[in-house]
Amino acid sequence: MYEENGKLNVIFDGSVLTNGLCNDSRKSGVFFVAYKLLDCFLKNDAIDLFLFLPNGSTYEAEKLKKLEIIPSNFSNIITTKLPAWCYKLLEYSNQNRKNLLPSIIRFIYNRLKRIGKIFCNKKLKKYCDSQKRTIYFSPLNNIPNYISKNKKIKSYMLIHDLIPVLFKDFYKHYGIYRMQKMEKILSSLSPNIKYFTVSNSTKNDLLSINPSIKSENIVVTYPSISHISPTKNKTSANELRAKYNIPNDKKYILSLCSIEPRKNIIFAIQNYLNFINKHNINDLVFVVGGGVWKEYKDTYEKFLGTVPKERVINIGYVNDEDVFELYSNARIFVYPSIYEGFGLPVLEAMNAGCPVITSNTSSLPEVIGDAGIQINPKSNEEMVNAYEKMYFDTNYREDCIKKGLERAIQFSWEECASTMYKQFCKDFIDETSI
Repeated sequence: MYEENGKLNVIFDGSVLTNGLCNDSRKSGVFFVAYKLLDCFLKNDAIDLFLFLPNGSTYEAEKLKKLEIIPSNFSNIITTKLPAWCYKLLEYSNQNRKNLLPSIIRFIYNRLKRIGKIFCNKKLKKYCDSQKRTIYFSPLNNIPNYISKNKKIKSYMLIHDLIPVLFKDFYKHYGIYRMQKMEKILSSLSPNIKYFTVSNSTKNDLLSINPSIKSENIVVTYPSISHISPTKNKTSANELRAKYNIPNDKKYILSLCSIEPRKNIIFAIQNYLNFINKHNINDLVFVVGGGVWKEYKDTYEKFLGTVPKERVINIGYVNDEDVFELYSNARIFVYPSIYEGFGLPVLEAMNAGCPVITSNTSSLPEVIGDAGIQINPKSNEEMVNAYEKMYFDTNYREDCIKKGLERAIQFSWEECASTMYKQFCKDFIDETSI
């Protein structure tokens, strides 16, 4: 793995980074994990990093540089390169989406990019063959066959969760593509690959689903705060409320996530309504932020049509630069997810000084510890009781804020990336000592 320059050769699969170009549910936690790990690896002087963008092109790479997701001066990128006229036509089509011709142009562009991907893979293979030893790291996708079969390459894969397989009933109705993708990933898992998981809960899931993988080949490395905006601009509390139509004279409960069945948002809203009706509370609204899965959109919108509009405010996708302020100004953050691989929003809320109510399932106890309230995500009684405790008991709420801030600083991107780097080095030493 060490070349003559004394550095560690690392190929970073950046497929998920192109999600950063989308302001919808695709720009979720897995994107931010990849983005922050890439940043940490690039800052490590002992790593010689190449970024592999198999699903992108030089066009997307330049856009990622403009957003500062990729450093503007970074050139070690293996991706599809198309003629300049392709990109000019694509820019035209993106600016004129309503006509038929732009749609045809985008169709042709995507087909050309698919052909270019073949040459992109060949370019990567050629690079790998030219090195003595190389590390291939994927923060999301499965390892390509020609990589996993190459004995000169040590492959590492980050497993966020196995939820589409563990909860097939959700995904059969609302996310069949995600379930099929996860099944494809699981079918490619090999005992020869090393794995990182974002929690002990996910590690146990992986061992349960694939017993052929040895426990010592799975290393737990916790992520940290995900929503770090490339821009430095901050919005004041009043401006933020105006931007998202949150009344100035109301406190608000916040729930921020991708809107899908597993996140249990309808459960949280129903019990919020039960809580305010029970106590005749008029100074509290429920704010829901996040992109909605297209498969779940009809179900979710039908439910919203049954609740008072002045009580539940659906603000949609939230800009990165507004996330911290939304958390810090909220009365309570609610995240009663049925199951999580880690649960980044819980960590984000604690870091912003917002007390948290979350579930007592899967990895969420690993994240929150004793810094908030854990509930059974199927118990209406426990959910209402949690609202009551956080709303009425000011001393308890302040204690949760203090503990949450203390707990949040225990999670560090530098520590996460360092754990991975140390594992890379350890495997190299073990191999050379044989």
